[in-house]
Amino acid sequence: MLRLRTMVALFACCTAVGFTQDRVATQSQGQPTRPRMIRVAGKVMAAFVDHRTLPVYPDEAMTKEIQGDVIFKIDVDETGKIILSVPIEGDPLLVAASMDALRDYRFHP
Repeated sequence: MLRLRTMVALFACCTAVGFTQDRVATQSQGQPTRPRMIRVAGKVMAAFVDHRTLPVYPDEAMTKEIQGDVIFKIDVDETGKIILSVPIEGDPLLVAASMDALRDYRFHP
């Protein structure tokens, strides 16, 4: 049960940092612009989650009794899809399992 709570805490933390605003198509001179990035706290991002998938706890991590949090920096596009996820900290076994689960995450646009 402790491991399950740890994995849930893992995903509460992994939704932490990046979120993109709507893209501005052009500037006044007609040149394309880069999307404007804003930082959003993890608790705020958790409210925007439309679909989440919990990670599959790796068997090797269970046998080695590895547990803990994994923290990601994520960028979300204007459609709510994660376009970039960079692990900041965590055990490599748990990071790999978390990266697989993050592929299915969707946020409210």
